[in-house]
Amino acid sequence: MNDFLCTKEVGEYEAEGLGKTYLVYFRGDLVAYFTVSFDGLRVQYLQKVKSFTKFAKMRIETIPALKIGRLAVDRRFQRRKIGEKLLKYIAGMALDMGKRTGVRLLILQAKPDSIEFYEECGFQLAFETHSEKKRTNKTMFLDLLAVPD
Repeated sequence: MNDFLCTKEVGEYEAEGLGKTYLVYFRGDLVAYFTVSFDGLRVQYLQKVKSFTKFAKMRIETIPALKIGRLAVDRRFQRRKIGEKLLKYIAGMALDMGKRTGVRLLILQAKPDSIEFYEECGFQLAFETHSEKKRTNKTMFLDLLAVPD
């Protein structure tokens, strides 16, 4: 977890407006962090999801999204549902932003060993386009309309 936080990358992302990193503390200990930014997911990645097929007919190429660039929980605090709670918090952030701007999805690039975790939290794997097949990390999305209020 600290490997990323101790690099210049965090400050550079913030300074360039590319992402915002949030630190999560519990009783004075840093237990997790996450980075978010605005992004979009091309409709072609959603072509197997029936509720999104209408967007291709509407000539919408990209669905607005909040992207989770990084999410990590300190090893000492893993397996305590912190990751799940952070995802719910981030979904809430996105839904709140959606009151002022368009945002329909949460998206991320999951490492292979994290895919099951994200699926348990409601995320789905995107359609494997030609470029997606070449990637180690896989694009996943959560439809914010499916998130209970």
